[in-house]
Amino acid sequence: MKPTPVMSQYLRLKQQAGEAILFFRMGDFYEMFMEDAVEAAALLDLTLTSRDKQAADPVPMAGVPWHSAGPHIAKLLKAGRRVALCEQIERPGTRGLMDREIVEILTPGTAVGEELLDGSRSLYLAALALERGVWGLAVADISTGEFALGECGAEGLGAELAKQGPREILLAAAIADHPAVREHLRDHPEAVATRLDDWAFSASRGRRLLEEHFGVATLEPFGVGAYGPALAAGGALLAYAREQRRSPLAHLKPPRRLRDADSLWIDETTLRNLEVLEPAPGRGGQSLLGVLDATRTAMGQRALRRALGRPLMDPAAIRARHAAVEALIEAPEPREALRRDLRGIADLERIVGRLHCGRARPQELGRLRDALLIVPRLAETARDLAQRGGFPPAPETGGAVALGAELDRALADASQLAAGEALIRPGYDAQLDEQRALGEEGDRWVAEFQERERRDT
Repeated sequence: MKPTPVMSQYLRLKQQAGEAILFFRMGDFYEMFMEDAVEAAALLDLTLTSRDKQAADPVPMAGVPWHSAGPHIAKLLKAGRRVALCEQIERPGTRGLMDREIVEILTPGTAVGEELLDGSRSLYLAALALERGVWGLAVADISTGEFALGECGAEGLGAELAKQGPREILLAAAIADHPAVREHLRDHPEAVATRLDDWAFSASRGRRLLEEHFGVATLEPFGVGAYGPALAAGGALLAYAREQRRSPLAHLKPPRRLRDADSLWIDETTLRNLEVLEPAPGRGGQSLLGVLDATRTAMGQRALRRALGRPLMDPAAIRARHAAVEALIEAPEPREALRRDLRGIADLERIVGRLHCGRARPQELGRLRDALLIVPRLAETARDLAQRGGFPPAPETGGAVALGAELDRALADASQLAAGEALIRPGYDAQLDEQRALGEEGDRWVAEFQERERRDT
């Protein structure tokens, strides 16, 4: 039986999506068909129905509402599946078949949506490469732009992977069955392995991709220029993440070294036994992180977790941190002012990440504006503390303040952003105001025409 035009479109897009479950936008629903519908219905506890029920071979079908798809997608990613989001790219009411395209492919290690992330933890994507007995490891949190490279021997690979805790690991087919890889995947079932072609893991290709991405002639200033397999892993990770996110990932930060001379490397077993980040199961106690965490922002939670997992070794840096803590203890009023203002700071790292990936919602722009408007008060308090001694100098905030003021002039009120009523404030852009007026005039004409027709018939 010949497929309908919309099913022909679905089949073409499903071919592009590959193994990913295709969420095919139809009006206010994401629909899934055929094998995707059967698999998603089982994983998400959805009702499995069918298209063309009277046909000899009806097509299995399942769907979820577009506005509440987040939890369903999160459940699929947690189960190790990939999800391709296919959106309607024409306005409703278009005559004929509506054009659609895949706008992003969500994988367990590349999700950036707020509802798909735990604000207190980084979501790591990792890549592995092996060359002459040396393992190269690249780790990135696509939602924040954090990026790191490192190399180690076979004996250190498991400990390094366990400490980073990647949700998804990219590797070449040639090393997919390596004992070290199999052992990690066995001990950490939450990690998903994604196999790529061997050619994707080339040190020369990786070096070129990274140099081009960061706009540098050499990677030496970042301390990673001498790496070999780590650059192969880094290039593979960068190319993969760009493809899945459909984004150039301009927010990705220059790579740091996974193991640097300024911090102490503690393996995952020691962190677990000392209950630094997680409490021991079954004891009902708290971890060191749980005792210390009085942070006011998601960014602060993640920073504290990183700091405890990589304690400082440089005496000067340790003394500077102690001096800053002492300055806060001895100045209760500025300290409380900081804590009060920090409550209004949204997760800027991840909002910026979503902006770069083209996935930020209007209300997130509002939260960005509201946070930047608080920056002058934070900077004033920081300057006060620095003048008292011991607290580091306040950073330059001119750019953030200017951007906050511009967003405040441009964006609609928070209630309008949340309701989807408006994004840009009237009076900010004359051309936009003119287009709005034309649209409102057209709506009035149509309403008046309909009223006349009702009266006359």
